[in-house]
Amino acid sequence: MELLHTNPRPEVVTGAVTKDTSATETHLSWAADEKAKSWIVHHDSGSGKPEDATIMHYVEKPELVFNDELFGGTLAGTTINFYIQAFNEVFEGKDEIEKAQNANTHGYGSEWTKALKVEFADKKVAKK
Repeated sequence: MELLHTNPRPEVVTGAVTKDTSATETHLSWAADEKAKSWIVHHDSGSGKPEDATIMHYVEKPELVFNDELFGGTLAGTTINFYIQAFNEVFEGKDEIEKAQNANTHGYGSEWTKALKVEFADKKVAKK
């Protein structure tokens, strides 16, 4: 019997956490499976709904600094669900978006993690 994928998929990512979350950014990190060489961080666009997690970011380290610039807008006051998927290979592409698309199309990744929900504080200060 010939295997379709000679590079078995890595385990589901574990230990996903956020730290130093502010109104404008958060630092995501997770435990790295010894087989994993790259990851896609999937997220929604601020709806807080898992079914809207259609945006992808590609990384080759088990971490991502997610900020207003990467989001393409203002994070303050939004809730974002993040899902992380591991891959056993590194993907080519002109930027992290193209690499994520190549991984998603041609890769054999792990299952997605459960949602890592991050609530970004509202920048507004209550008036006294």
